Amino acid sequence: MMRHAADCACLGADEAWFARLIGHGAEAAREEAMMLAMAFLRAEAAGEAAHLAEALGLGLRRAGISQRRLH
Repeated sequence: MMRHAADCACLGADEAWFARLIGHGAEAAREEAMMLAMAFLRAEAAGEAAHLAEALGLGLRRAGISQRRLH
């Protein structure tokens, strides 16, 4: 593990996963969001997380917040 400064713009694994989940939600890619959610969450929570990611992602898109691709 590496500790970064408080103002560091680097993404850690958790942040990158969350950004990817929300990105799939913004694209209404339900299956992709569900697969990501199932990789990190309990099965009973994955469906709700994917649904919330879609709601948040689509809301951000409607608000005009640009989406950066994480490749």
